[in-house]
Amino acid sequence: MSLPLADSPIRPPARSSDVRGPFLFGLAACMIGFGGFIAFSAAVPVASAVVAPGVVAAETDRKKVQHLEGGIIEGVFVQEGQAVQQGDVLFRLAPVQAETGANLLENQAASNKALLARLLAERDGLEAPDFSALDAGSKVMSQAIADQGRQFQERRASLAAQTATLGLRQKQATEEIDGRTRERAANAQQLALIETELLDAQKLFDLKLIVKSRVLALQREQARLIGEIGRADADIARAGSTVQEIQSQISELLQRYAEKVSEDLRTVRDQLNDIDVKRRNAADVLRRVDIKAPRTGVIQALGVTTIGEVIQPGAMLLEIAPTDEGILVNARIKPQDVDGIRVGLEAQLRMTALPHRTTPTLSGSIVSFSRDRIVERHGEEPYFLARVRLSEANVPAEVHGRVSPGMPVDVIVPTRERTLLSYLVEPLSDAFARAFRER
Repeated sequence: MSLPLADSPIRPPARSSDVRGPFLFGLAACMIGFGGFIAFSAAVPVASAVVAPGVVAAETDRKKVQHLEGGIIEGVFVQEGQAVQQGDVLFRLAPVQAETGANLLENQAASNKALLARLLAERDGLEAPDFSALDAGSKVMSQAIADQGRQFQERRASLAAQTATLGLRQKQATEEIDGRTRERAANAQQLALIETELLDAQKLFDLKLIVKSRVLALQREQARLIGEIGRADADIARAGSTVQEIQSQISELLQRYAEKVSEDLRTVRDQLNDIDVKRRNAADVLRRVDIKAPRTGVIQALGVTTIGEVIQPGAMLLEIAPTDEGILVNARIKPQDVDGIRVGLEAQLRMTALPHRTTPTLSGSIVSFSRDRIVERHGEEPYFLARVRLSEANVPAEVHGRVSPGMPVDVIVPTRERTLLSYLVEPLSDAFARAFRER
């Protein structure tokens, strides 16, 4: 048996150099963990959403208040930021010009109505115009009735005088015809007697019982009577033509009178229709002397504050931001985020202008979405406009009163659900899809 040397070092027992067990254990743990993560990523859904900036807007735009005719401001009854109800009087214009125009048209209407009554009486041959349908209580109307009644009598008398003059001439011509007819009859009777006497005298002259001068005297009387009868016939014919001519003149006079009355009737009716339209317009202008709020809302951009100020036709006086309508949010969606955005999607609204701790996330839905991108000014980033209607039933009363047009909003629109694995792999797959394309 040999003993170890005294100077030989004492060595510890050798450790086992086999590490495969822990390594395999760690590798298995990593693979199990990675596989579990992959399985978890493939199974767990993750909601995808688009976040877009937005602005609260009224359901309709602010209403501009203008005046069609313009005028002079007589009263200002509102201030900037004041709440008004639909129908409240905002301004009052001086009514002088509108009232003057309306009164002038009333006077024209009264005169034309009285004129119409007079013309109808002349057309129908009445003894006097019928003014019973007119309001004689008006001073203007009573004066118009008096004027037209007087004109009716004057025109009636003038027509009667003209027809009477022509009738007198016609009567004289008729009397001349009667007289000459009687003269002709007498001459014809005398001629018949002379002819009988001449026949007897001729027989006696042939028997030499009377002288020739007696026969010649009877022949001269016969010739004279024949001439008188011829002149009577000519006078009767001339007088007959005069009677016919005068009758034609009377008929023509009455026809011209009737045609003039008919023409005046058409003219006055057209004028009354035109005046009626102008009166309605004038009444409308007079009603617009009081400029009223077209809707309920808050006064903004008040441009008229001074009494006596002249406003031009169509000038903008103020704007009214509506407060009685539903609230919409105009959200600007980036072009790369439009996939999956459609009308009807639910959206979450965060009012960034209100305290986050006390303001809940509001809900809404997309009611419209632009079909093409919008570029407002050159150099600005284009966007798609999505209009989100706020679900007011879910808005607390204390929040609803603080939401007003113009407030900034963050709009969150959930678009689709996908797994965590697809969420992680999609950027890599997109990069590969772009990288392995030939140029």
